[in-house]
Amino acid sequence: SVLAKISRLSAACKAAGVPVPIDRVLAGRRVAFDPPAPRKKAAPALDEYGLPPLPPPTPFSWRRFLRQLAVQMSCLLVSLVIVKTWIEPRLLRQLDERMAAERAELDPASEVVYSEEEEWAAEPDLL
Repeated sequence: SVLAKISRLSAACKAAGVPVPIDRVLAGRRVAFDPPAPRKKAAPALDEYGLPPLPPPTPFSWRRFLRQLAVQMSCLLVSLVIVKTWIEPRLLRQLDERMAAERAELDPASEVVYSEEEEWAAEPDLL
């Protein structure tokens, strides 16, 4: 069984054109060849505060500027339309209702005036 494994390893090494790793076979290693060592990435240089450097700024572009301006203006117009068509009429209606209620409280003609007979009749325990 061990001899069969060694002969298969020898045949595979001959087919690959690599010498048989006898030292590893004798050492009882399960893997004939070591995997390649992982490459370490170079650490970025740090600035005086210990932070990585910022990426370079993007160059100025009139096209990007005008596109951003168009987006902002369209948002402004949409919000203005919403305020004018939905929010403002509701607020004005509430304001009119409150002002009408205040006028009714301050208007002396809206108060009910009783004659003396009706007033005493409404409160019989005061007689």
